[in-house]
Order: sequence, then structure tokens, then C-alpha cells
Amino acid sequence: MTTFVVDACVVAKWFIPEIHTESAVKLLGNSHDLIVPDLLYSEIGSVLWKKVRQKEIDAEIAREIIEGLYEMSLELIPSKPLLSAAFEIAHTLDRSVYDSIYLAAACSVNAQLVTADQKFYKVISESPLKNNIIWVTNLV
Repeated sequence: MTTFVVDACVVAKWFIPEIHTESAVKLLGNSHDLIVPDLLYSEIGSVLWKKVRQKEIDAEIAREIIEGLYEMSLELIPSKPLLSAAFEIAHTLDRSVYDSIYLAAACSVNAQLVTADQKFYKVISESPLKNNIIWVTNLV
């Protein structure tokens, strides 16, 4: 079984049809262990709030997505112990600490971060951390 850390861009695609949703959904099932930092829940909540505010989805659908997220078997890791490493990644590569928390999580468990954040992927894939990240459509 392969272990991956997944970011909020990927998780959102499990619930809201967008570009690369089909690839993101391939992560679900019994063939992968999926890890997320606790930050994920705040980020998904924010994504849903924005989509409701922009009238892309109904508030009731957002509530159902939140409940569905709670039912998923994701291994949760705290972000507090990841903060120092995330800050160094963010500082060195000029990326946000939020995004860097996910990459720090992947590094901490010797896994790859699956992302659908194109800007983040591009920067990391050209850095010494390139082996710790994978683009969502490149999953086998």
C-alpha cells in the first residue's frame, strides 16, 4: 500500500467536480494510505465558504461535504510539529507556510505530497524537494 499526503486542492476535487477531479478520485479506495495535516479541515472549510459566497454551491451542499469529509479515513497529523520545517520551506522557496505544511508533512513521513496546485508544484518540482511531490494526474 502506498502512502501519500494530500493537500486541500486534491481533497476539494473529491467533492466538487473541477479539472483533474477524475485523477484526484483515483486516490480513494483501499490501495493508498492518505495522510493530511490538521490544517486541511480549515482550508476545506474556507474553500466551501468561498464557493457558497460566490453561489457556486448551496450552503446545504457545503454542510454535506463537511460531514462527508469527517467520515473519510484520512490519517490526521498535527501541524504544530511541522511548523519549523514548513517555515524553512516557505522561506527558502518563497511559498506560503500553509502550502509548505503539506510538503513538510510528506517529508516527515517519507511520502510524496499529491497536489493540484500548479504554482506550488512547479516551484517544488524544480527544487531539492522534487522527489517529495507528485502532480495529481501523474499518479499510477
